[in-house]
Amino acid sequence: MTDALRPAEAGELAAPSRLADESAQILERISDGFYALDRDWRFTYVNARFEALTGTRRDRLIGRTIWEAFPRLRDTAVYREHLRAVDEARPVFYETGDAVAGRWIESTVYPGETGLSVYLRDVTDRQQAELMLRDREATLRSFYANAPVPMGVVELVGDDILHIYDNPATCRFFHRPAGSTAGQRASAMGAPPAAIREWMNHYRACEARGEPVRFEYEHAGPDGRCWLSVSVAAIGLGPSGRTRFCYVAEDVTARKRVESALRASEERFAAIFRQAAAGLVQTDLDGRIVLANDRYCAILGRSREALLGLRVQDLTHPEDLPRNLALLCRTIETGEPFVIEKRYLRPDGTVVWVNNSISTVRDADGLKACLRSRWTSPRASGPRRSRPCSRRSSATGSRTRLRWCRRSPLRRCAARARRRASRSRSVAGCGRWRPPTAS
Repeated sequence: MTDALRPAEAGELAAPSRLADESAQILERISDGFYALDRDWRFTYVNARFEALTGTRRDRLIGRTIWEAFPRLRDTAVYREHLRAVDEARPVFYETGDAVAGRWIESTVYPGETGLSVYLRDVTDRQQAELMLRDREATLRSFYANAPVPMGVVELVGDDILHIYDNPATCRFFHRPAGSTAGQRASAMGAPPAAIREWMNHYRACEARGEPVRFEYEHAGPDGRCWLSVSVAAIGLGPSGRTRFCYVAEDVTARKRVESALRASEERFAAIFRQAAAGLVQTDLDGRIVLANDRYCAILGRSREALLGLRVQDLTHPEDLPRNLALLCRTIETGEPFVIEKRYLRPDGTVVWVNNSISTVRDADGLKACLRSRWTSPRASGPRRSRPCSRRSSATGSRTRLRWCRRSPLRRCAARARRRASRSRSVAGCGRWRPPTAS
């Protein structure tokens, strides 16, 4: 009878051993570090992952107390949380940074009758990502709070705008204390009804299009009228279920005033140019006409539409063209204006004599932008005295020189002038060289 029971007893004795082996194998395969401490704080088990986390072999840990093996842990969160788990007899979860191996460790301590079972997980990557996220959030909050222009988040409620978040610049715009606009409606903060409608139309437009909308409008506030340049965009649903929008507004009143003054100046110039008693024309560097006033059209006997795009060389009498082009090249290179009496051809075959004053027009960098020619009244006009115009050069008896002149070497002259200006700036070494101003 006794002999028959012995195999069963042997199996029962072997079962706990197999269970311990299987548990050890599981603990060796998990990605978390694991160690077990007895009631005297001595290591009874350490898995391979814990060895990797601490850089300490298990044969140097088994049988030693955790405080002997890692004396740096005393007076740290690890020491306090282990004691708390024992005192409160319940699991404890905590995170520590750079306590053992210069990284962030997430620990869970489970107390039991025989001691403590502790699981550790390396969360360094997660902590670094969270730190970067917090840093970015802090940067954005600082930008938001210190931005000099109004910006914020709103929702549309009925025929009004509900402000959710606003930066201090928005509060200053509405003459309210910082933070006092949150939860307030635009109408309650003194926004004119027309401005509210303007904003709401653009909010709805950006939601319908699925893209930001930019607009400018004149705002009537308690400090007077001002121009605002605004960008709005839909950013998704809020807790209320309504679409939320972000906005950025900038006061562009100064720019608008400059633009208005510039338009007025351009209109005055256009009126003077158009109504001048003398013929005025502006050409590009190829000699093509880009602007011509009424008097110039009358002198040439052509409509403005017919003149635009033509080259002045095509309207000049062939005998006057070589000398005229030579003076033009000199003017482009030196910036000196010149006056010449020359003949122009009308469509009816007649010749008109004009006193022609030419000067260059330069852009902000001092480079030639185009030519402006000022034409006075014709000195005389009548049937052309030369033979029928065959565009033949009287000096050479051939078309060769005239064809070369009509190619307009003006751009080559301008290029030489630019190179000369560049060399002058290099030699000067300071300041900014500008060609002489055309009269």
